[in-house]
Amino acid sequence: MVAYSFKSQFVVPIDLGEKQQTLRNKGKKRHALPGDTIQHYTGDRFHPRKFGEATCQEAGEITLDFRRNRVVYTTARGGVRILEKADDLAAFAKLDGFPSWADLRAFWAVTHKGQDVWTGVRIFWGDTFRAGVTAAKEGAA
Repeated sequence: MVAYSFKSQFVVPIDLGEKQQTLRNKGKKRHALPGDTIQHYTGDRFHPRKFGEATCQEAGEITLDFRRNRVVYTTARGGVRILEKADDLAAFAKLDGFPSWADLRAFWAVTHKGQDVWTGVRIFWGDTFRAGVTAAKEGAA
C-alpha cells in the first residue's frame, strides 16, 4: 500500500469522484504502481485523517509545461499522451480536482513558484475511490 496526503480542498472532489489523479514530485520513496492500494489522507503530518482508498490504474512520468500550455504523460500501456488543445487541458484539470486549466495554473503558480515546466509522477486511480475506508475497518488499532 502507498499513502498520499491531500490538501483539504481536494477531499470533496475526491469523494465525489471528480479528482481521480494526483501529481507528485519524483523522490526517494516509491510511488504507487498499477494494482497498488492507495490510502488517501488529509490533515497535517502529526494529525493525519484517512478518508478512503483507491486502486492505482496508471502511474508514470508527467511533464507540465505552463509556458506552452502543454501536458505530456506516459499511459498504462507505455504510450505517450500529449495534451495541447483547450478541451483536453480542461478535462485534465478536472481529473486533478480543478474547475478549469486556468484554475490549475493559478494553484500551481502559488504552490510551485517559478516552476513553469515541471516533471514528476502522475498517479491515476480513476473511479476506484472508496470513501470511508479507515484503519479501524481494516482491523488496525
